[in-house]
Amino acid sequence: MAAKSKVDKKKAIQLKMEKNLSYGQIAAIQGVSRQAIHQQIQKFIPDTQIITAFKNNRADILAHAQLKAIESYLSLDIEQHKSLVERRGLVDFGILFDKERLELGKSTSIISSMTDDQLDARLRALVAREQAVDAVTVSESRPIMELHNQDLGGDI
Repeated sequence: MAAKSKVDKKKAIQLKMEKNLSYGQIAAIQGVSRQAIHQQIQKFIPDTQIITAFKNNRADILAHAQLKAIESYLSLDIEQHKSLVERRGLVDFGILFDKERLELGKSTSIISSMTDDQLDARLRALVAREQAVDAVTVSESRPIMELHNQDLGGDI
């Protein structure tokens, strides 16, 4: 029984992505079956329809991820809340919120265009918010959106 040739994955992916060759054409070049090429590289070849759909709906996808994160957060018991806040705070929610705003063409913060007075007011508001959050225990915490949407002297 003859030894089977191995698929050169890197070369096969290159041929597929850069030269747009079919699996059959790549198989002929490498001396293996079409099925062998397909099995070895299919997971590395992006589905352009899925990517396009994702790009076109990215803001909505991120908003949905925020909703799921909030739902998950709200379903935690008091000890899980404490553990999460100690480990991550609401970092994940903030990141998703910022990414959604960027996708919608909204700025997350343009400090360079703020006056010194605006920067001072923003800093005071952020310090006050931090102190308020520190003072609130998990058992008596306000809803996440209320904390997030608190007036900080500007659009966040």
